[in-house]
Amino acid sequence: MRSIKMVAVGLIMSSGAAAQTSEIERQIAAYVDQNSAAAIEFLEQIVNINSGSLNFEGVRAVGDV
Repeated sequence: MRSIKMVAVGLIMSSGAAAQTSEIERQIAAYVDQNSAAAIEFLEQIVNINSGSLNFEGVRAVGDV
């Protein structure tokens, strides 16, 4: 979950929302750049779990991840 949050922060940062960035913001953006492939892979893994409301096994599998 942390990786997905970092991707979101990176998207906000790269959208021009912040005209000036602090050192910590640059570090966050660098982290996102370095880890975005892993975050996307994680998201793909979760999305591909059949977890419809009546598929209790799938819902539990998503919860376990």
